[in-house]
Amino acid sequence: ENWEQGISLFFITDDNFARNREWEPILDRLIMLREVEKIPLGLMIQVDTLCHKIPNFMEKCKRAGVTRVFIGLENINPENLKAVKKPQNKITEYRHMLLAWKEQGIFTYAGYILGLPADTPETIRRDIEIIQRELPLDILEWVILTPLPGSEDHKVMWRKGLPMDSNLNNYDFEHVVSDHPKMSRAEWQAIYHEAWTLYY
Repeated sequence: ENWEQGISLFFITDDNFARNREWEPILDRLIMLREVEKIPLGLMIQVDTLCHKIPNFMEKCKRAGVTRVFIGLENINPENLKAVKKPQNKITEYRHMLLAWKEQGIFTYAGYILGLPADTPETIRRDIEIIQRELPLDILEWVILTPLPGSEDHKVMWRKGLPMDSNLNNYDFEHVVSDHPKMSRAEWQAIYHEAWTLYY
């Protein structure tokens, strides 16, 4: 029905398509649409940093029409990865994973959180240098750690009575809306803006 309306580009919004138990039959059906029915699908998916270890996953993504992948790198600092409960994210695997996507000719777009517990302006600057040197990304988007209403972070902070911005319009990943253990709000906001200039 979408194709009849001239729509062939899609963002599959599954939070982690590589961990969807049905990824293979879904990709097989999309491959059939592209290769047999000649519908020129173009897809963006969201995946984790270990998806390259799943046999045939990347190859089938390419055949199904995946042209872009969004990867939540989150951070490269091991202390911060523990804090966000992402022990599976390992910087040692990031490079292999990114190169594997490049080998398929697929564009990589990553998100990176600034303001995790171990972050300081100095560690963020250091980490940016490491990322520039080691990780072959196409686009990297910086986001401020934000306790979105409804999230576990927001609930924990609210229960502890910690201060949070009362203006929900500021909960956009670009504005500091809470306190940090190692940076003032002004320092945190400043390093967020600086990160874009340093990286790009």
